[in-house]
Parts: sequence; structure tokens; C-alpha cells
Amino acid sequence: MASTDGNSLLTERPLVRCEHRYGVMICLQCGSAFPKTRMAVHFRVYHHYRFDVYRSILESIKREGTDALIECWKDLQYPPDRSPPIEGLKIHNGFACTGCGTKTTNNKIAKDHFKCAGNVIEARLQCWNIARAQRYGTVSASDGLLPPTATNPVSGML
Repeated sequence: MASTDGNSLLTERPLVRCEHRYGVMICLQCGSAFPKTRMAVHFRVYHHYRFDVYRSILESIKREGTDALIECWKDLQYPPDRSPPIEGLKIHNGFACTGCGTKTTNNKIAKDHFKCAGNVIEARLQCWNIARAQRYGTVSASDGLLPPTATNPVSGML
């Protein structure tokens, strides 16, 4: 039965997707990923849900088996560059250096990137979590967005 206080599972609907290949859970509301031990904290602190709102989600994840999910941030694995986009994970517009592999969403960092002989190009980037696991990976062209290529320098566009 839905509560009338506007904070029930039916009205709030926190959605989670398990990405077993990399051992993370993705919050489909904000497009960030977390180790299994951090998802409850994320719901409580970031989305301000009470435990009764997300308890059934966490219980169902435990029932389906979470052996493949990582416990903490230090155990994160990352997809290789130019991988297909990971469903539910936010895609950021950004830049990649073809020389050293630096990736950033910051225009100033991209513009000031002169430490190697590579070109800075536009790229679509994904990261697990902008606050805790900010290592970006490039997304392949399969999403219909501009992939990072050496023929698409952005030095004149910054």
C-alpha cells in the first residue's frame, strides 16, 4: 500500500541496474555507479530516501546473488576505451588527448593541454561516479555520438 506522505516506493521509484561485468550497481536516476556497500548510503544521502523506500530493492539484489558485485571503490574495474556505452551510466561531453590519453570534461584543462605531442579531440566519456571514481573512459560510436578520433581535433574550437 502506498503511503500518502509522498515518500513511498510507488511515488519515488528508485531504480537500480546491476552491471555484473564490472561489479557495480548503477543508479538509473542520476546515472552514477557504486559498489554494493555504497548504494544504501547513496539513496539515503543523495536522494534523501528513507530506508523503507529502497529496502526492497536492496533485498532483491541480495536474493539474486551479488557475488560478482564489488565491495568498495578500490576494487573497481574499468571498461576499455571506445567500449559501447554502459546502459544507465551518464555520458559526458568532453575531450581526450591522442598523445597521452588524458580525458577531461573541463574546457580549460583541454585547452591548456600542451604536455605531449597529441591532439586534443572531442569525446563522449563515461565514468562510474563523478565524485569518487572520476576516471573517464571513451564511449564508442555505437551510441550515435561523436567518437574520439584523430581526425576531429578541437584545438580551434576551445
